[in-house]
Amino acid sequence: MPRTTIYLIGAMKNQILGSKLPSQNDCLSVLFYNMRVVNMNFSEAANLVIDECLIFWKKARIPTKHRSDCVKKLKKLYETWRNLEKSCKRLSDTQKSKENIFEVNMNNLFDIAHANAVSLISIEEDQEFLIAQRKPNREGSMIGIDLKLTAAEKRKAERKKKKKQKSRELKQK
Repeated sequence: MPRTTIYLIGAMKNQILGSKLPSQNDCLSVLFYNMRVVNMNFSEAANLVIDECLIFWKKARIPTKHRSDCVKKLKKLYETWRNLEKSCKRLSDTQKSKENIFEVNMNNLFDIAHANAVSLISIEEDQEFLIAQRKPNREGSMIGIDLKLTAAEKRKAERKKKKKQKSRELKQK
């Protein structure tokens, strides 16, 4: 039976939940669940975690880095945790300060936003949400679907579809 409590992370989770963008702790706890309970290798588990993260970022309508870059970021976070775990028996001040810094950062956003995300986002409310999520408290949350925006996108898609049909009809004549 796998250990259920992970050093510096806490309990494992089977999926990322909540109304905020995923934190570093969310990602690592799901990664460990996939590796220890589901018995996936690191690569498979990391890809699955990133897929879950990307769903949240897509819901928030925030452009993200390429998938492979996101996996690299998760791997780097895992390696940082792994190095701390290897030297967990040390009681030096340096080790304790590294652990404290790591624990403080665990509730911060697992930021996989595109480098120019704030300038790429056209809706001001979404820009403010990303900026708030990057702050230490990760203020704000995603609640429900923006019905006005969804309706506008649907009308836009219908107009494009009609325009394509008209251009096909003109080509056939």
